Amino acid sequence: MASSRLLSAALVLGTVVLSTTTVAACLLASRAAAAVERLERHVTAPVTTRAQAIRRADQETLRGDARAAAALYEGALTSVELSEQDRLASKLSLARALSDLGELARVRELLREALLNAAEPKNPVDLFELAERAIEAHYPTEGRRLLHAVLSLQDVVDDPQLLSKAFMALADSYRDQADERELGGIEAPPEAIEAWERWFSDVDDDAVPLLTLDGPAHDRRVTLLADHADAHKVFDLLSARTGIYVRRPSGWGFPRSPAITCDLRGHPPREVISLVAGACGLEVAAGADDEVVLAPLDPHLDEEGKRRLRQRARVLYQRALEVRGGDAPQASLQVAEMARLNGELSAALELYAQIRKRWPESSQATKSLLGTAQCESSLLRYARARDALFSILKRSNLKGFAPRAYLMIAETYLADGREDEAEKSLRHLIRAFPKANEVAYARLLLGRVLVTQNKHAQAVVLYQALRRDALNDENKLEASLGAATSLLAVSKHADAVEELLVAAALDTAGEHTIEIYEQLARAYAAQGKRLPALFALQHLLREAGGGPQLLEQTARACLELGMLEQAQRYLLQLEDPAGQAHLAVALGDAWRERGSYTRALTALGLVPAGQRAEVSPTLARARLEAELGDARACLRALASLNPELLTAEQRAEVARLGGDARWKLDQPLQALELYRGGRVGGPQ
Repeated sequence: MASSRLLSAALVLGTVVLSTTTVAACLLASRAAAAVERLERHVTAPVTTRAQAIRRADQETLRGDARAAAALYEGALTSVELSEQDRLASKLSLARALSDLGELARVRELLREALLNAAEPKNPVDLFELAERAIEAHYPTEGRRLLHAVLSLQDVVDDPQLLSKAFMALADSYRDQADERELGGIEAPPEAIEAWERWFSDVDDDAVPLLTLDGPAHDRRVTLLADHADAHKVFDLLSARTGIYVRRPSGWGFPRSPAITCDLRGHPPREVISLVAGACGLEVAAGADDEVVLAPLDPHLDEEGKRRLRQRARVLYQRALEVRGGDAPQASLQVAEMARLNGELSAALELYAQIRKRWPESSQATKSLLGTAQCESSLLRYARARDALFSILKRSNLKGFAPRAYLMIAETYLADGREDEAEKSLRHLIRAFPKANEVAYARLLLGRVLVTQNKHAQAVVLYQALRRDALNDENKLEASLGAATSLLAVSKHADAVEELLVAAALDTAGEHTIEIYEQLARAYAAQGKRLPALFALQHLLREAGGGPQLLEQTARACLELGMLEQAQRYLLQLEDPAGQAHLAVALGDAWRERGSYTRALTALGLVPAGQRAEVSPTLARARLEAELGDARACLRALASLNPELLTAEQRAEVARLGGDARWKLDQPLQALELYRGGRVGGPQ
């Protein structure tokens, strides 16, 4: 039974299934090519309402009208005449159109329905199409399982382009997770997981996996044939025959044992184990030479985990090249990109050069110049980076690369300190390509250039225009902050406050809170608005968690507003001796002016005496004790001072205050000695 089902599956999987209304195999090709092929096949089909709807949907797909195509595909799906194969194909076409429209929730629902209603994959084309849609709908784990299922049938797939795309899609998924892109960390809801488990769990209890092991001991090759076999049996067989222990996660299992269908002939053992594991939703983790450790892929990766994922992606890109599919230039580019991301800049430069040599007129050759420029910039070779970028501008097939090239040229000029050249490049980009995606960032960068050139008036005009034109809050926020900085520089404090309040409203994530409130405090203080300035500083303290400079600023704001008790609390939190000394003296003077001499003495006594500072709270306390007529308290304060830490002027004051105190205590000889030592006159 197992062998007959395997033969039947191989025949079905190796043959393109034709239909008078739809052709499932065309789904894997590019969108336009798929629609053209389907249109050609519809020529001989009976003209029915359903057939007409599908033909019109294909035509709208060719025109790029995803909304019209989606409406027509939905209409076709209402027909009861559709076969299971045609219904799956139409649902996937609808999912693609809805994906273009950004309606991911509906895409996910279509995928779930497709998986729940389909008994088993009809061919690798359907599997690949489902995998692409799953990844686009933010189900990366399930998409990878489907891609591994495609690759598990690679030896009966007479379509190198399909295999190349499958390897590349799997590599892209790993690379995206390593780069922490959005697709990597989103888990599927329970109903979607149930759908995928049903798809992969149709185990044939009578199925027996067949495995042979050929080749010399140092290069063993595995041939594995399985048709809906129990995954546990497959892993046990692989372990027994290859001598590699397959360590599965503790408690691993599904509601039903995963079903494995594969046709792999003459592959390295670890590659076979990896493909089977991938179809089960597991990944190959680190292990000894004689074992393979399988585990669910951790969505929270450390740097070593990210490095391993990038390396895995690089191997898969290489495999895409080996099968010599139609995407060889793109796969080569991805290999070079992975080398660059891993910091292997010399290797990446060589790979980029090979792409330009082998496919000189391709878009990948143009992209390789961008990669070359990035490598050269990372190596601080900015002139070479510009050479690569100017080469892009000389090519005939720019296809939207020019804006990116001009932006990178400007960045290399800035890195070289050539602001004038950077400004020219940015202005040309903004003028020549006003609708390019790079323009918003180019305007922000131009504003920063103008600020470094002290052209604040121009920067304000630029930033305010960008804030009005920006399509997203992030760019509006950056523009408001830039405008506020320049307005503060030209002392337009009221206007700066308006921009900063706009920025505060836009900063919903709180990433720029410290910058915003620090500038708000400066702007309010410059206008003499002390209370708003204090509120801004106190908010800043709560958000930033303190800091000596910020604490001192807040304490001084409290002093200026007469909030002396609060200023004294901030004084106790300061760790900088100089800041403490200055603040204590200022606080003591403030209490003295209020006539609160006891509190003044307390404030001056908060700072230890044995510290070098431009001002001395202890000396100020001795001065105040003398003013209050307490000679002995004055002498006690002076005795705690270390003369070596005092300036000449401070030592002279110590001698005068000490002499006056001794004179008042009827100790004229000691007083005269102090006066002579400090070279000061007689009693004051």
